[in-house]
Amino acid sequence: MEVHDSGQLADSHQGLRRPELTGTRGRGLWMARQLCDHVHVWTDSAGTHVRQSVYRTSAQRFNSAARPLSA
Repeated sequence: MEVHDSGQLADSHQGLRRPELTGTRGRGLWMARQLCDHVHVWTDSAGTHVRQSVYRTSAQRFNSAARPLSA
């Protein structure tokens, strides 16, 4: 699955650190990284892009020929 928006990502490590329990933002990318096998985030002149992949079985995570499922 791939998601785009026109915003610019300010923190290049967004979603790698657990969000503050008392915070009201910053959970989406962290949750995606916990639930998905692969999350790629990048920013360019068009905005921010997030590509997520979930593999069918845990064995496929290590198979470079595995095909990711679409959400």
